Amino acid sequence: MDLSPVTIKKRIIFLAILSLVLGFSAPVRAESKFFAVSGQENRIAQNSPGKIFPARIDEKAAFAVREENITREIDCAKWPEKFWIFLFGIYLFLLIFNLSFGLKEKKRQWFWELLLTLLALWTWKKLDICEIHRWFYYCVLESGVIIYFFYAYSLLTSKEKES
Repeated sequence: MDLSPVTIKKRIIFLAILSLVLGFSAPVRAESKFFAVSGQENRIAQNSPGKIFPARIDEKAAFAVREENITREIDCAKWPEKFWIFLFGIYLFLLIFNLSFGLKEKKRQWFWELLLTLLALWTWKKLDICEIHRWFYYCVLESGVIIYFFYAYSLLTSKEKES
């Protein structure tokens, strides 16, 4: 293993960036108006911005939207957490699978990985209307950045070994 000053400097920079990414991914407090507070489900209406009303006992997590004197309920618990875990696993598999081909070809790739990440985030935004599973958004961003940094670092070290 080569311990030249240039290699040590690159590893320190890599670890600093990795620690920054992990530091910014600290657990997010549930301050959203759609999150459950003290075990109760919440309900919000458009005519009362910022006010959270506890839901009735017989309701699931939902909020009301008022349109021209018509109120409709939106079911926030439409997609179970197992679905989001499965989708996150598929995202990780495809990301690592695509990047593994970049290591074999010795060229840096980023377009399909960025497109895959944006597709996962767009899917979350469209399917999770109430943003109950906000952890999915942060996990996709954090894991995408960490995996891509490891990929770039591995690609750089393999190119250094060849030359």
